[in-house]
This record gives sequence, C-alpha cells and structure tokens, in this order.
Amino acid sequence: MGFVSYLFWPNPGGVSYGDLHPLTALVVCGLLLLSPLVLRVLRARSRSGSFRRLTQSWSRAALWFGVVGLLLVVARAEEIQYLAMRFWWVVWGGSFGLYGVLQCRRARLLWYEVIPSAASQDLREKYLPHRKRSH
Repeated sequence: MGFVSYLFWPNPGGVSYGDLHPLTALVVCGLLLLSPLVLRVLRARSRSGSFRRLTQSWSRAALWFGVVGLLLVVARAEEIQYLAMRFWWVVWGGSFGLYGVLQCRRARLLWYEVIPSAASQDLREKYLPHRKRSH
C-alpha cells in the first residue's frame, strides 16, 4: 500500500527549479524540444528512403514528449496538485519507452537489404535440349 500512496500522492512539495532532478528533467525536455529541428535537417540530407520513412514521426513525437515533460516539470516545481503526481511521470516514461520499442521493431521491418542473386552458370546448359528458334 505504501508504493501506491507514494505513486499517487498529489504533490510532495519541497522541489525547486535549482534542484538536480527538475534541472535534469528541464534539460532533457529542452533537448526533446530542439530535436525536431535537428531531425528535419537529417531527414532532408538523407538519401535513404528507409531512414526517411522511419524518422517521419520522430520530430512530432519528440515535440510532444518535450512539451508534456516540460508541463510536468513546471507543475511539480510550482506545486500544481494532481498534475504533479509521480504517476504521470511513470505514464510519460512508459509511453516514451513503448514508443522507442515500437520504433525499434519498425526499424527492423523497414531496414532490409536486398541481396542481389547472381545467376549461376550451369555448365550443362549448352548440352541440354533447347527450343528450336524460328528464323
């Protein structure tokens, strides 16, 4: 029961922007907010169709994860009660992890390499019967 109350306690309080955890979360969310710009440049310079298809949703997802994370950090530091629960951080982290797993599975499906098969030359070919050619 202690873990459930720890997870769903509205806002423990005592957190400021200068502490290590909110500062780290602000840096991570800031990087997530800047990553769509980097991803746009990478997609534009890429010649690989598989990479472009795979990264199609990354910029939008990074933007949303950054905005929601920033909202959670501000709610925690400003002591907004039910928005600052640890449960929402677990939901945020779980959805981020699930998105990463789904993208890894999608990458395995999209990044394949067609191995060219060379026609093997059969030495018996010239001795086997052929169809008569019409002139």
